[in-house]
Amino acid sequence: MYLRKKDNKFRFFLKKKAQDYDYRVRLGVEEVVYEKVPEAVQVFDVNLMNYIMSENSSKNNLHQNHKRILSYLSNTFGYLELVQLNENVIRELDELTESFPNFTNVVEYYKQQLSLSLIVEKGYFSASPLLISGPPGIGKTVFCHELAKIIGAHFDVISMSGMTASFVLSGLASGWSEGRPGKIAETLAKGQCASTMIVLDELDKVSHDARYNPSAPLHQLLEKETAKSFVDEALEISIDCSYIVWVATANDLNHISAPILSRFAVIEVNSPTPDQMIKVINSIYKRIRENHPWGDQFSSDLQESVINKIRTTGLEPRLIQRELITACGRAALKARENNQQLAKYDIHPEDFVVSVEKKLLAQNTHTSENQYNFYMPILNVTSVADDQEEVVEYWSVKELIYGNETQRTKHIVGRLISTKSAIVSLPIIEFDRKSMRIKTLDNRAYQLKGPPGIDKNTESVWEQWMLSNNARDIVDVTHQFFSIH
Repeated sequence: MYLRKKDNKFRFFLKKKAQDYDYRVRLGVEEVVYEKVPEAVQVFDVNLMNYIMSENSSKNNLHQNHKRILSYLSNTFGYLELVQLNENVIRELDELTESFPNFTNVVEYYKQQLSLSLIVEKGYFSASPLLISGPPGIGKTVFCHELAKIIGAHFDVISMSGMTASFVLSGLASGWSEGRPGKIAETLAKGQCASTMIVLDELDKVSHDARYNPSAPLHQLLEKETAKSFVDEALEISIDCSYIVWVATANDLNHISAPILSRFAVIEVNSPTPDQMIKVINSIYKRIRENHPWGDQFSSDLQESVINKIRTTGLEPRLIQRELITACGRAALKARENNQQLAKYDIHPEDFVVSVEKKLLAQNTHTSENQYNFYMPILNVTSVADDQEEVVEYWSVKELIYGNETQRTKHIVGRLISTKSAIVSLPIIEFDRKSMRIKTLDNRAYQLKGPPGIDKNTESVWEQWMLSNNARDIVDVTHQFFSIH
């Protein structure tokens, strides 16, 4: 039911909405221009909610739960707005790929979905559920937030990690002393937006206890037909959740049940390539400047030397943001200690310092040309610049076979002489037979020293690498490299 119905019950609401959207309507004087009032749909039955309140004592938990939701709904009469798409939304989505170049397929998905909405005269935000899968820290949740800003939709994130019971989503019955409405009802009421974008963050990490299945409400919520009559147990009434735009994020699809997974379109997002990382770093720095009160005191662009240093760390976007903020702090402190009065602060390479612990925790995900993902712990904590090389001893070369048997990559396993730390390299892309010098996919250079070999620490690191990459088809091809020399 739409709000174009002009009965007295909704007239005040329509006028108030028109005033809120700056249509300069003087209440009770000028006629409301209904064509300019945002379209809305009934999500909550306010009459029924008021009736339930009247039938229950003010001390009753059911009464209090309805009172809470009605306070959020204000004077909407339970009718919540649909977000109308602007004509430039497709172009703005294209611009989003500048900040998130590795999310091209996700952007394309939403361009297709929104193009369907724009076919009609008034296009409203609507899209089928999407699950974005990829390694941690690459910016999946941040991307969703930026997407919602472009569209102009209310946005909320529900962390599924460690969720142990379904009442978090669907509410806890008012018969319990702590019974309260669930996240879905509260998000809709607080946002006063029917086409809210809700992100189910880390869906693969939800508890799998069959007795209290936290994801059980999603079976109903992710289907438009059944979502129309979703019952919040704390309110004991149905609410229309069919206009919600659902997005989920995950690291491992194997940990999501088949019935839930089948309700999503799934798009795999890889870590940024070295070239894409330049855009990502600049985008992160831009957001830092925009989101902090001190941001405009720093130069608008990062120095190229700083960008190159960040790229060599192998950190994912989430950690890059944290370390860039820390680098800003170092630059500001250095200027204060030196009594410098600067028009604009600059970050220098020496300001960006990543601790060994953070490098060990970071997992650098790279994608080869044939789309195979390598999840590699950054165990070689010394960065290798393009014009430098590291000398490797106790080395060997392993060949990984995947897909069909024609797809193969070779990797150095060894110990850096400079730090005595073990490494497993990215795929080898160049090998100089004369100098025994190797270059890998991330443009790092390694000099092989002495005969092949392996020590206890290197062997342990290699075993960890195979486990984290689920590597099975491995061939030792060291003899091919050593015999050449």
